[in-house]
Amino acid sequence: MSDRAAIRGVVLCEDQLTEQFVRKLLGALGFDTRRRIRFARAPAGDGSGEAWVRRQYPREVRELRSKRHQRDLCLLAIRDGDRFGLDARKRELDEQLLSTELAPRQAAERIATPVPTWSIESWILALLGDIEPDEDRPAKAELARRHGERVGEAIAAAVRAWCDGGAATSALPSLRDGVDELSRLTAQR
Repeated sequence: MSDRAAIRGVVLCEDQLTEQFVRKLLGALGFDTRRRIRFARAPAGDGSGEAWVRRQYPREVRELRSKRHQRDLCLLAIRDGDRFGLDARKRELDEQLLSTELAPRQAAERIATPVPTWSIESWILALLGDIEPDEDRPAKAELARRHGERVGEAIAAAVRAWCDGGAATSALPSLRDGVDELSRLTAQR
């Protein structure tokens, strides 16, 4: 079992497409997404998925911190940047921790907060080379227009591109930051 396969954790995400992408990506990176990673997705039709992730985040951080002696734990909270962008979304999560009397995320913690801006669709399209890098406009409709019923295939190809270095060299700042964020899950503590 690789080191990554031994890591246990939780992924908080807004929607099904984000869950599909992250599940495939973590699996390709060597995490055991069937037995050791729990995915928690915002309930459909129950308000803002972004707000749901933000509300769940302090509870999951508290749980993770209560088990500090278990070095193989992690948390990934992924939310769309929408019109607010990368920095604002990250600040919101730190503020959410402070509002619940928790310290902000620390550098040594295995807590990742990637922010696809505008959305996960932007990351998928950028990884596929389907769009010019642009974080100033939504790409949800573009993914559907270009890939329609083949979105699963598009996700698989985007994950391969990520693993081949496409994310680290992307012109999309949020995608390059996503690489840094995911590296926190395996950082030595």
